Amino acid sequence: MEQSSPDRRPTIVGGSPMNRLVQASSLPLNVERLLIQAALSREFRLRLLADREAAAAEAGIDLLPEERALLSHINNETLERTIDLVIMPPVSRRKFLKRAASSVVLALAGSALLTQAACGGANPDRPSSAYDKPGYYWANLANMRFFVFVPDAWYSRMYDMRPTPLLLALPGANQTSLEAANLWLNMCSQEEIVLMVAEWTGLSADDIAGRLPELFEDADELWGGLSSKARVLAGFAEGAALAMQVGVRADSPLTRIIACGGLPGSGWETTLAATWGTRVYLRLGKQDLNAGQYETVVEALRAAGCEVKSRLVSGQTPLEEFPQKAAWRWASDDLEP
Repeated sequence: MEQSSPDRRPTIVGGSPMNRLVQASSLPLNVERLLIQAALSREFRLRLLADREAAAAEAGIDLLPEERALLSHINNETLERTIDLVIMPPVSRRKFLKRAASSVVLALAGSALLTQAACGGANPDRPSSAYDKPGYYWANLANMRFFVFVPDAWYSRMYDMRPTPLLLALPGANQTSLEAANLWLNMCSQEEIVLMVAEWTGLSADDIAGRLPELFEDADELWGGLSSKARVLAGFAEGAALAMQVGVRADSPLTRIIACGGLPGSGWETTLAATWGTRVYLRLGKQDLNAGQYETVVEALRAAGCEVKSRLVSGQTPLEEFPQKAAWRWASDDLEP
């Protein structure tokens, strides 16, 4: 790999980690509600960026005059950056939506205008290091953007020289990074796993596979002590199809795959060169992406020497009922730390 230049060196976006937060509970309530919905839904985000008042009306949110004025003075770049920095607590999405009127936590980086306009407070000092604590981050790694969750146990594991496992997740095409992250946060916190959710729009399986060595090097530069063996690649819908195409290559450093709600289309087996020891945990609904390929895909994986645990259910796969912990443990149970 070429020597890192200042342009591509791994960074925490904005230079401030997401565990260094300002509580924005005095942010106007209806603005909080709009930000939350935009963080959860890509379609609603686009509508909010196009027309603030129309999006609020569609969501049944009656903006007060001061809220309308606040939103009108924020340009799209700042608003979208602020939406990205909304932190969803590690609870199920259903429970989170019930708490939509509760406080929203905003990272300092990229949200100063909105925070100061609502709270009138000064930003606290930044930490001495941008990556020396557990928490939530936006990071640029291998020229890709990631939402990263570092569990509280990471520091103690590093101190005890116990490598921390890593889960690399690929969202579906209609999922935001935060929406995908929320499906894994509880499990990653309990199982002491670093979670990295990639924004992969516009990238092919070849692109992602080619960036993996650099990605792991960049991640280890920011958060030391990450396992070089206990790594699992997961995906939902289109992300699941992509994960399978990336993980079954002969040179893939990721030999454990969790795929939910999607399969690659016909012809994908031309890149199938998995080695013995590759494991694929597959959960698919009969109405999911390329579900008609289910039997063909499972047979091809097993013929290539992959160990497969699969289940086909009716309808679409209910993501909130997906057994993340069971999938992780089956995929990773014989990997060394």
